[in-house]
This record gives sequence, structure tokens and C-alpha cells, in this order.
Amino acid sequence: MIEIKRFKMIAIFLFSLSSLSASVLASEDTQLTIKAKTESYGGKYAPSNCVMIWIQKSNNTFIKTIFKAAYRHAQQCKTWDEVSGNKGLTASAKDFDGLTKATRSIQEGHTDTITAVWDCTDKDGKRVEDGDYELWIEMTEDHDTSMLNHVTITIGGSSQKVKAPVTNYIPVLEATYGPIVSVKKSISASQNEINLVPESNSLSINLPISGNYSISLFSPSGRVLSTAKGNGTRAILPISHLQLKNGVYLVRISHLGKESTLRYLKGI
Repeated sequence: MIEIKRFKMIAIFLFSLSSLSASVLASEDTQLTIKAKTESYGGKYAPSNCVMIWIQKSNNTFIKTIFKAAYRHAQQCKTWDEVSGNKGLTASAKDFDGLTKATRSIQEGHTDTITAVWDCTDKDGKRVEDGDYELWIEMTEDHDTSMLNHVTITIGGSSQKVKAPVTNYIPVLEATYGPIVSVKKSISASQNEINLVPESNSLSINLPISGNYSISLFSPSGRVLSTAKGNGTRAILPISHLQLKNGVYLVRISHLGKESTLRYLKGI
């Protein structure tokens, strides 16, 4: 009788473990796509501004920096500086684990739409547990004032899109959670008259007319690997040092108010 009960307990334990594993695996191919827009509040250095986007729990447990446009001035985003544990560290010592770029300049100011992807991992690269997480954005144009906005998203549940309340200076903060979409059928290597040409040590992006552009290369898992920004009809994304594995990569391009997504197939 004791042996039968023990067998049942083991069976229940194995079933529970199997269900848990299935739940974890089910979220392995999901990601959070982020879109944000800022507006100037007339700060001392406007329209130049610093922006930080990060993930945390509701109890202020820091998870990961998703986007940083601040260079040496990240500490001016004081809320991020505090919650991330970087307060008091020098700029070179600060822990930046997301897409990093320089302070947004007068040239781009607040005109560009920020796009970023979170692959649902923490700053150590480990998959986070299913549950509710907060997506935060902070923007500052001086050393004294920061504008904040945030929204809560559930990781591990069904696909969803959430929007933060519209504020005067951060009118757009959106997060879309769901499966990583296969781009083989829906994305081409030419879009909006933009052509992607793989070269030996780079990706060359040819644009139809001259203008400001912002380009990001995403890995198959949604990580940002390389970025480029400039003005002209041709952009170069170096890739030789990235040691890319075979797979489908996304190249997202913002050019003269249009957003395009192209694919780069390596070894396929």
C-alpha cells in the first residue's frame, strides 16, 4: 500500500515537472517589441536629450536595460541610475546591457521613433520567469528634470499589446508581447525602394533618396547587434566582428519618416 502511494506521488511530481517545463519552453520563442516617442519640455540642452528604457518588477527589482541614448550622461536619468544600481559609478563602469547609442543630438532631437526589442532575458542573459513586469522610459534635457512613463506587461501569457497613458513629453510608449515572428515569408530583402546587399564584412543598405536614417540589426532571438545612423543614400553595418551564426536576421530602418524591416539570411 505504501509503495502504491509512493508511486502515485512520484507520478504526480513528474507530471508537474513536465507541465512546468512545457510552460517554460512555451515562452522561449517570445519577445517584447517596444515603441516610444518623446517631446521636448524646453530643458537647458533641448532639443538634445538622454533616454533610458528598462525592465523592472513592481517592487523596483531591476531586470535589464533595453535602450540607452546617453553616452557619458546616463546618470542624469536619475530614476534609472538609482533602480539599476549604477548610482555613484563612473560612466565607463556603468552596466549597460541593452542597445547603446550617444545622446540624441540636435539633428535628431525628438523626431525619431524609438524602437527596441526585449528577448525576455535578464542582464545575465537568463530567461525571466513568467509574470508581470514594468516597462519604464525616462527622458531628460538637463541635469535637474526627468520625464517618466511606464506600462505593465505580462510575460508568459497570451499575446498582447499595451499602451502607457499619453503624457505631454512621452506621448507614446507601447509594448507588444508575443511569438517571434518568422520573417521568411513576410519580409523581403527590398522594401520601400530600400535594398540590402550583403558584403564580405558588412551589410550595405541602399536608400532611394538622401536623408537621415537610423538602422538596427537584430539577431534571430531579437537581440540588437549593431546600429548605424547618418545622412545619405547608403548605410554600412559592419558585421565581421559579430561572428554571426546561421539564421534569419532583421534589419530595421527608419528613413524620412518611413519604417522598413528587411531580412538578412546567413547560411540559409
